[in-house]
Amino acid sequence: MDTTKLDRLIDALVYEGYLLYPYRPAIKNQVRWTFGGVYPRSWSEAEPGRDRWRTRANLLHDGVPAVLEIQVRFLQIVDRVIAVQAGDDWDVVPCLTVDDTQYHSWQECRERRVELSLNLRNVLAQKLSHRFAFSADESRKEILALNGQTAGMLIRRQVAVRGRIEILASPVGENASLIEISVANETEMPASAEAPQQSAVSASAADRAAASSRALAATHAVVRTCGGQFVSSIDPSPEYRAVIDSHPSDGLWPVLVGPDEARDTMLCSPIILYDYPQIAEESHGDFFDATEIDEMLTLRVLTLSDDEKRQVAAFDERGQALLNRTRALAERQLATLHGVTRQLGSGES
Repeated sequence: MDTTKLDRLIDALVYEGYLLYPYRPAIKNQVRWTFGGVYPRSWSEAEPGRDRWRTRANLLHDGVPAVLEIQVRFLQIVDRVIAVQAGDDWDVVPCLTVDDTQYHSWQECRERRVELSLNLRNVLAQKLSHRFAFSADESRKEILALNGQTAGMLIRRQVAVRGRIEILASPVGENASLIEISVANETEMPASAEAPQQSAVSASAADRAAASSRALAATHAVVRTCGGQFVSSIDPSPEYRAVIDSHPSDGLWPVLVGPDEARDTMLCSPIILYDYPQIAEESHGDFFDATEIDEMLTLRVLTLSDDEKRQVAAFDERGQALLNRTRALAERQLATLHGVTRQLGSGES
C-alpha cells in the first residue's frame, strides 16, 4: 500500500487540535492534547473517569496465523520555557519581547514511534508485553538582543516517559482470532501529584501540568498483517458481528485503511472514523483541524493582519510553516478548494 498517503492521514489525526485558528495565544489554544491522551496510571486512578492510563483496540483477524507488524505512535510533550535572569537565577515568563520579536512559553512535542513484529501464533492465549521508554532531555539557547546582550533564555524540557504495549490473541473460530492491543502509561508522577484528589476541581494546575507533560499524547496504532486479513469493525459479515459487538475497543477504534477493499492494514485511532479514510486530494496541508473546511481556514489565514501573522510566526514553528504554505498558494490551487462534491461513503474528509 502507499505508505505516504497513510503517513499523511496519521499526521493529520495525531496533530488534530495541536494549534487552532487564529494560530497564536488565544482561549482556543489554552487546552490542548485533547485526543488520544494516555496519562500516568497514578494520576488517572486518583480520579476515575478523568483521564485514561490505558487504551485498547480489539481487531478481528481472519485466516491462517500470520506475522503482525505493529507501530504505536504518540507525541511526547516538550515544555518550551522563556526565562529572564533575576540575580543568579532565571524566572519563567509567559512572553518576552526583544527588539520587536516575541518569544512565548509554550508546549511543543516530539513524535515517537514504537515498532513490533511478531507471529500471531506466539500471542494466541499467551500475552506478549513490550516495555518502552524515552528519556528526559533539556536544551538551552540564549535569546540575544541586537546589541549582543543576553535578553533571556529559551529552554526546552521533556520529562522521561515509560509505557507498555500488550498483545493477546484469542481464537474465535476455525480460522479467526480476536487480537487485543493495549497501550499503557507507566510513567511515575512527582510525589506532590500522586495523592488522590477529592475531585477533578481540587486538582491543582501544577499537578495537571505535571500529568500532561508525562502523557502519551495523541496515541495511535497501525497494525499490518502478512497473511490472512482483517475484518471490518464497522461493517463485519454476519458471522462475525456478535464477536465484534461483544468485544468493544476502548479509546482506540480500528478501521481498515489503504485502497478500497484492501484488508491487510488497520488504523487504530482515538478519533472514530469510517473504513478507508483519506485526505482529500485538494488539501495542500494540515490546519490541525481536520473537521474544518480547508477553503474557510485558508481565507481566514490570508486575511490575518501583518501584526497577527508576525505573532503566528513567533508562536510556533508549525504555525509558521502553515502560514508560509498558505501564503504561497497559487490562484489555481485556491480555486480547487471550492465546489468539490463526492459521494457519501467515499472515505474522504
